[in-house]
Formats: sequence, C-alpha cells, structure tokens
Amino acid sequence: MPFQNFASFLTNITLAIFSWRFRSSKMKCLNLFSTLLLALLCSAFLSCHNNASNQVHDCLANLSKIEILIYECGFSDYPEKNMSLYVSFFIINNSDDTLRYTNTRSLFSRFYCTDNTKMTVADDPLPRDSIQRVVIPPHKGKYAYIYLKLGKSDMNFKFRIGMKLLRWHASNSKTILAEIAHDKQDTIWSNVKIFNTTKNHSVSAPAEDQYQARILEKVLPAFFSSLTDGDKKNYTLSIDQNKIKQLKETIVDTVDVRNKMLLKKKSRVAICEMQIHNNSNDTLKYASMSCSWLETYVTDNVDFKIPEQICLQNIPELRVIPPRQSSIVEIPIVTDLKTALPRKIKIGLSLQKCTEDPFNTVPGLFEMVLKPLTRNMIWSNEVEIH
Repeated sequence: MPFQNFASFLTNITLAIFSWRFRSSKMKCLNLFSTLLLALLCSAFLSCHNNASNQVHDCLANLSKIEILIYECGFSDYPEKNMSLYVSFFIINNSDDTLRYTNTRSLFSRFYCTDNTKMTVADDPLPRDSIQRVVIPPHKGKYAYIYLKLGKSDMNFKFRIGMKLLRWHASNSKTILAEIAHDKQDTIWSNVKIFNTTKNHSVSAPAEDQYQARILEKVLPAFFSSLTDGDKKNYTLSIDQNKIKQLKETIVDTVDVRNKMLLKKKSRVAICEMQIHNNSNDTLKYASMSCSWLETYVTDNVDFKIPEQICLQNIPELRVIPPRQSSIVEIPIVTDLKTALPRKIKIGLSLQKCTEDPFNTVPGLFEMVLKPLTRNMIWSNEVEIH
C-alpha cells in the first residue's frame, strides 16, 4: 500500500475508534485524549506529506515545456591558453505553471553543466551571495549567463549547456549547498550551439547575426506581450492637422552602414505634433530609447520616412503615461524633393508595454522590440501633408 493511502487509512481507523469509544459510557478522559491526539498527529503528518509533494510538483511542473536557448557566446580572455567562453542564454517557461527553482549568483558549476568534454563550467570569483530563488511566471522568460573553461583552444566546436533544476529550498545558503549532491535534480538541456571563430573573432559573421535574430524572435513573446484588442482601444494616437509644420527643404544626414559613411541629402521635412493617449484606468509603461526612440515609429506611405538618428549614447528608457492622460511627441517626416503633394499619411507606433526595468533586459532583445511590428502597431488619424 502506498504511504499516502496508508496514512489516510490509519487516520480513518483512529477516528472510527475514537467515535466508538466516545459512545461508551465507561470511557476515561485519558483514553479519550490519547486517541484524539493520535488522530490529530496522523492527520497533520498526512497534510505535511501532501504539501511537500505538491510543493516539489509545483516547482518542477511541466519540465518538458521549459526551454533553454543559447543566444551568444565569445571569448572573455582571448588569446590566453586557458581560455574562457562567455555564454548568454534565455530560460523560457512555456508551461501554464509558475516555475520555481534554486539557482546561483556565483557558483555556476553547482547548477550548470555542458555535454562537451573539453569544457567545464567556471565559477564566478566575486565573493557574493551564491544562492538565489528564481521565479519565472507562465509563458515568461529570464536572461542568464555562465562562463565555460576550455581545455583546448579549438577554433570550431559545438556544445550544449544543461541547467540542473534544484527544488526551491527554504533553507539557508550553507544548507542548500550541502544538500545539492543528495537532492534529486532534473537537468534541462539547451539547443546545440556551433561556435566558429577566426583570428579576428570580434567581427560578427552574418550567419551569427541571423542565428541571434532567430533566437530573439523566438523568445520575444516571453518578454513583451502582444497588444490585445482592448489595449488598442485604450491606447490611441492623434495628430492635429492645424499643428503640422509645413514641409521645408533641408539637409538630412543618413548613415550608410555597409560602407561606414555619413551621407547628406537635400530633402523636405515636416514636423507632426502627435499625442499618445492612455484612455485606461492603469498607468501605461512602454519601451523606448534615450536617442533612437524614433525607430518605434513608421508611416503608412512609402514616400514618407521617419529619419534615422545618429547617437553617441543610446540607452533603454521606460516611458510612462498616467491613467486618463496623454503625452506629446514631435515626429519628423522626410520625403524626396520630387514627391507630389499634397499627400495623406498615417503615423504608427510600435507600442511595447513593459512592466520591468528596461536595464534588466538583454540589449539585443530590447532593440528588436523597438522595430515596427504588426502585432503591436497602433495608428494615428489620417492627415494631409502640404
């Protein structure tokens, strides 16, 4: 008989005996107390056992839906003999349950491993608290990193990393570390990462750029949710036709990324004053950048562009609009001298709601969500450009 069924059976028998003896006129108080105490102990023990079992189950539920995706890697102390490889990755919880597990801030070798025999997981030498309890809500993700020591300086190799999911302990750090070797740990493996390097390893190859773009696109929904139909009603854009500054001829700077050149072109530029309305009862927080914030905007007319911004410093920002209020932005639009006028256009904003500090988000992911995406676009009213 399983332990859980046995404990339940024992509790029921004890309560039956208590009930029978209670009806007996010769029952003594001592016997009543001892019988009742036994029943309560059995019931409490069973309850604790169930809670412990449920706790482990809740912490590690649906492990098949937990995904580890390597984002990027590179040498951290190249070209030393005992090279160290920096590996950053995403932990994605694709299940409907909250994932809770114990992890580390410095003792990475206790919780991570690799399937490449020429590599070992390195610990962080910084003297700081080594234990943290991690919570990843359903269908959300976490960004993390580790270092791998290379025994041989191969230029081309492949590997996976494994994360050992240790159940969420309530003990102190010393006790947890002592229990790691004895506790049951489920290892989740990442995708296979093929690492190719050249003498000039700092230059990213196009294949690596494409790989990272695929990873970011895959994990994007775990960090930024699509706007709902209700969101698109609550968050609106409006442009006052009378406040549009007419097109003027000016010199516009553009960057030729491929040839690393700054180009100057005579164009016509107009400024559209636009209001972003928060019609909801909740504060709106959305992702932006300190300099390249115009990248979140786009027009619906191919003859009108939002100009690029040349930035010497560019950091993530969290923009806030209180409930039932609005924010004003001035959007420049650029068109060629030959464009026939007047023309009607709309301006769209790729609105990425953000609840966390943008500095905690991996830069590549944050920059990607700023690009105009159909799933998160909201559009202004139509206006006429003269």
